[in-house]
Amino acid sequence: MLGAELLNASAQVIAARTGRMVQGLTDPAGQDLAELSLMTTEKTEALAASAAALSVRAGAVGERLGQAALDEGARAMQAATEIACALTPLRPPRPSSATPWAGGAAPPARPRP
Repeated sequence: MLGAELLNASAQVIAARTGRMVQGLTDPAGQDLAELSLMTTEKTEALAASAAALSVRAGAVGERLGQAALDEGARAMQAATEIACALTPLRPPRPSSATPWAGGAAPPARPRP
């Protein structure tokens, strides 16, 4: 239960300090300016760290999506090449071919006429 209590206490402290910060920015009279400055610096640093972490994650996701798109494009190009080179719809140019296409599956084996 210690983890839940710590999480709850952290949320309460953050809410109280953020409220004081907002009040200090809207009505600075009577506020502790050193504490207000410290809170502003902390919030700015936390926001910058969060933005950097988000940027790294977004870049990794974009890289994986781009690679998946390139892989699918290569599979589609290979399938189109095989279709264009086929002698007939039932007879591919290389019957023993196990070229990956259609999501990585090999084309179905076809009987020879």
